[in-house]
Amino acid sequence: MSTFGPDFTAADLARINARNKPKLIERGKWSAPVDPPTPPGRPKSAPKTFEQIRDAKVKRLAKRQQQRDAKRIAARTLSEHAEQCLLIQWWDLWAPSKGIDYRSLAAVPNAGAGAQSGQAGKMRAEGVRAGYPDLLLDIAAGGYNGLRIELKSRTGRVEPHQDSYHALLRSNNYKVEVCYGAEAAIDAISGYLGLQMASTKAPRQPVNRRYNQRVGGAPGQHCPLVAAR
Repeated sequence: MSTFGPDFTAADLARINARNKPKLIERGKWSAPVDPPTPPGRPKSAPKTFEQIRDAKVKRLAKRQQQRDAKRIAARTLSEHAEQCLLIQWWDLWAPSKGIDYRSLAAVPNAGAGAQSGQAGKMRAEGVRAGYPDLLLDIAAGGYNGLRIELKSRTGRVEPHQDSYHALLRSNNYKVEVCYGAEAAIDAISGYLGLQMASTKAPRQPVNRRYNQRVGGAPGQHCPLVAAR
């Protein structure tokens, strides 16, 4: 039977252990008490409020939506190679119609991720510099010696070593344009040469159908298209 009565306390147990400690040490049976091991896993946190649960769910849904949008945009975006091919096809047709030698625009064969094995090293040995723009338009216009175009896909970005090369070219009186897509490059080239792409359609004048006349026209000036209906 246990000799501990109902009034036995922790202080009584401590006094017994202190009295028996020398004997246990002498017998080699004493071991210092150790803390109980911490249970695995993260410590339990305080229960979350309704607002915290709602905000966390909103963040998760927003992140998923951003991922879906990024995948959708990437699926619709042409590669840089495809954008440059479209630009060259346009130039080869447009330049002769303006009396410009199509050879004035040329591409720089930079060794990118699509280079064949060993080709990048050969191109660097031949003098290809990382960061140089993709396209050269060697026509002096607007006080510049020429135009340099850094063509990117619609989701591309400019690297720091490309920015430094652009600054070097600008310091030597070259105009440098960073274009995201073939359409932006077309606008940059036509604007640089002072030959903006003129629309073949005349601007449509609004028609006041109630009074059967052009808006802003003289009173009684009827629209023949509307009158013929």
